[in-house]
Amino acid sequence: MGQFLTWAKFSVVAAAALISPLFVFFIAIAIEILIGVAEDAGALPLVPFIIAGAIGYSRLRKLYACSRVREPIET
Repeated sequence: MGQFLTWAKFSVVAAAALISPLFVFFIAIAIEILIGVAEDAGALPLVPFIIAGAIGYSRLRKLYACSRVREPIET
């Protein structure tokens, strides 16, 4: 039974590693759509850059916050 659980864990990790670039691609397409909508709406030329910067900042801030939160291990 232990070998099956180990095999299942590794297959989930491998599947996540193979699918993660697809998610990044979809996020990039969504950002392009948002920038296109802002341009089509007649916004100033600077607005798409502000949108891209805000999305990037929010993602990096969340990633940085997750990496900083570490609870001490109690023994």
